[in-house]
Amino acid sequence: QQDLNDALGDLQLTEQVRLAQALNLSNAGLWEWDLSTDRIYWSDTLRNLYALEASTPPSYDNWLKSVHEDDRLMVTARLHEMLRLEQEINLEWRVANLPVGKERWLFTNGKPLRDAQDKIIFYRGVVLDISERKKQETHLQEKQQQLDFALDTLRAGAWTLDLQTHVMQRTEL
Repeated sequence: QQDLNDALGDLQLTEQVRLAQALNLSNAGLWEWDLSTDRIYWSDTLRNLYALEASTPPSYDNWLKSVHEDDRLMVTARLHEMLRLEQEINLEWRVANLPVGKERWLFTNGKPLRDAQDKIIFYRGVVLDISERKKQETHLQEKQQQLDFALDTLRAGAWTLDLQTHVMQRTEL
């Protein structure tokens, strides 16, 4: 029995190590928020993603301090609206307190857990670093603006036809 208990303990430890490695490799973190006690848990990787000191305790206020000041109002308004409507939490924001010229975008998805009376008592979620995706989105928007400017300047239009789906796209002109 003792050997079995030791083996199970080793297996659980291995799973914890695997999870920690997976979070590090994927630039992700886990969080939990107990609404009844207002207690918050963060995986160690979140402090790094939030650009906070390793000793910073998990709390709503410390998380909010990590949100870029230009995004705070929007993020808190959306968060409170999702909580009021008892929805999943889905937010994107930039991280504050990064060196000049550095930008980090984060996305969180949190799912509510309910008690026997169907009241939300807990949220559990993940935070992902989406900086590379945001960089690509910005690049595509800039290229689209350049194309739109060129077409407008030339007073030209453009169109495409997908021969498999027969879907056509065209510019206004």
